[in-house]
Amino acid sequence: MLNTELELKFAVSEADLTALSAHPALAGPRTEARLISSYFDTPLRALERAGLSLRLRREDGAWVQTLKGGYAPGDLARLEWRHRLVEPERRPGRARRPQPFRMALADTPAAPLIRGQRLRSVFTIDVTRAVQRYREDGAIIEVALDRGVLKAGSLKEPILELELERLSGDSAALFTLARSLANLAPLWPRLVSKADRGYALAAAAAQTGPSRRPARREWKALSQDPPTLEAFGAIAHHALAETTERLLDLRARRGADTLHQMRVSLRRLDAALQLFGPAVRDGEWAHVRAAGRDLAQRLDAAREMHVFLRQVSRGCGPGLRRSEEARAAREARAALLRAIRRMRAAALDEALASFDAPGASKGVMAILSWLDDAAWNRTHDATRRARQTLALSAFIAPRLQRLRRRVLAVGDKLEGLSPSARHKLRLKVKRLRYAAIDTSAPFDRPGRTRRFLNALTQVQDALGDLNDLAATPKLAHAAAREAGTEGCFLAGRLAAEAIAREPAALKRAARAIRRLKDAEPFWV
Repeated sequence: MLNTELELKFAVSEADLTALSAHPALAGPRTEARLISSYFDTPLRALERAGLSLRLRREDGAWVQTLKGGYAPGDLARLEWRHRLVEPERRPGRARRPQPFRMALADTPAAPLIRGQRLRSVFTIDVTRAVQRYREDGAIIEVALDRGVLKAGSLKEPILELELERLSGDSAALFTLARSLANLAPLWPRLVSKADRGYALAAAAAQTGPSRRPARREWKALSQDPPTLEAFGAIAHHALAETTERLLDLRARRGADTLHQMRVSLRRLDAALQLFGPAVRDGEWAHVRAAGRDLAQRLDAAREMHVFLRQVSRGCGPGLRRSEEARAAREARAALLRAIRRMRAAALDEALASFDAPGASKGVMAILSWLDDAAWNRTHDATRRARQTLALSAFIAPRLQRLRRRVLAVGDKLEGLSPSARHKLRLKVKRLRYAAIDTSAPFDRPGRTRRFLNALTQVQDALGDLNDLAATPKLAHAAAREAGTEGCFLAGRLAAEAIAREPAALKRAARAIRRLKDAEPFWV
C-alpha cells in the first residue's frame, strides 16, 4: 500500500521533556509499545544510494514491511509502501525473523535495484514508543516519543526523539504545534532520518581504529538537469539538515571542525536563497534569509577565536619562534595560549547558550516551514513560474556568470580595498564557490569544474588569510588583557607581525584572483 508520510522530528533531552510535559500535547494519556526494526539492503547498498530504506518491524503481533523514499526536495512528505507479512507456520520452539517479501516490492522503485541481489540486515533500531493524538487547528496529529538505541555492528547510538506526524488536516498545523512546543524548550528538527543515521553508523562500524564515528552526510550532487524549483528545494533542504545535525554534534563534542561545518551549511543555505531569489522570492523570503544569517552570526565569535588560537599555536612569524628559545618567552606564550583557550571556550559557551534560546529554534522552524509550504511554490506570477520550471542549467548559468563578473570586478581593485571590503569580497567568493559545488553536475564538465573550483578555493583561502591578519591586532589585545602582564609583550608582537605580513598576503591574493580570471567557467 502506497502512503504519503508527513512528519516533523526533533532531538530532545530529558530536561527538554520535563519542560515540554506542561504542554497539553504531551500531558494526556499515552499508549506504549516496543518497536524493533531491522533495515535491509544489498551488499553494495543499492537502496541507500537510491535514497530508499527497507524496514521490517514487528507491529501488533505481526511483521510489517515498509519501503520509504527520501524526503522530496524542499518537502517534509515522504512516500512509503507498507505490506503486512503473512508468516508461515513455525515449528514449536523455533522463533524466526522473516526476510523481506520481494513480491510486495514488485511495483516500487526498489524492484530493479534488488533484482538478483541478496538482502541482508544492515542495522537495527530498538525503541519504546509512547503515542498520543492531539488536535491542532482542525488537524489530527500523532505525537510520539521514541526512546531507545540504534545498533550497527559493535556500535550503538542513543535515540531520544519527539515526532509529530499529521494524520489528517492541513500540514501548517504541524508547524503551529511545533512553534507552541518551542516556547517551552529549544526544539531542533532532525531532517536526517533514522535510516540515514543507521547507514552512517554501519559505515563507522565497518571502519577500524579507536575513533570510529558516523561520517558526515555528504551532499549528493544533482545528477540530472532538474527544474529550477526542484533543485532549489534539494539544495536548501540538505543545507538545513546539515545545520541541525552539526548543532547536535557541536553540543555533544564541541569540536572546532563541527563548528566550521555548521557555519558552512548556513552559508550554503544563504547562497542558495540569494542565487535562486528570482524564482522563489516572496513576502517571507527576506525574513527567512535574515533568520539564517542570524544563526550563522551566533557562531562567528567562537570560530574567530579558534582560528586565532590555531595561528598562535603554530607561531606567527620567525621573530616569535626565535623568541621562544628563551624561558621567559616560552612562559609568556603559554600564558597567552591559556588566555586564548579560555576566550574560545567562553565564546563557544555563549554561542551554544544562544542556540538554547527560543529565538534560535524558532528561526530554524521559520526556514523549514517556508521551504515546506511557501507561497513561491504556488505562485500565479507567469514570469516566476517560468523561471521555476526552467531547467537548472538554463536558469543558473547567467546567475553564475553575473556573480563571477562581480567577484572579478571587485578583485581587480584588491590592493585599494579596506579590510571590511576585502571581507565582503570573500563572502562573494564563498557564495560563488558554494553555488558552483551545488549546481555544477548538470553541465557534466568535471575537468573544467575541478579547475574552476580549485581557483576559487585559492582565492577564498588567500582572502581568508588577509581577513585573519586584519583581525589579529584586535584579538591579540583582547588576549593580552585576559593573560595579564605575562602575555602583553607577545600579544603586541603578534599584532605587529600581522601588520608586517599584510603586503605579501595581498600579493598572494592578487595572484589567486588572476588565476581565477584565467580559469574557464564550466557553465559556458
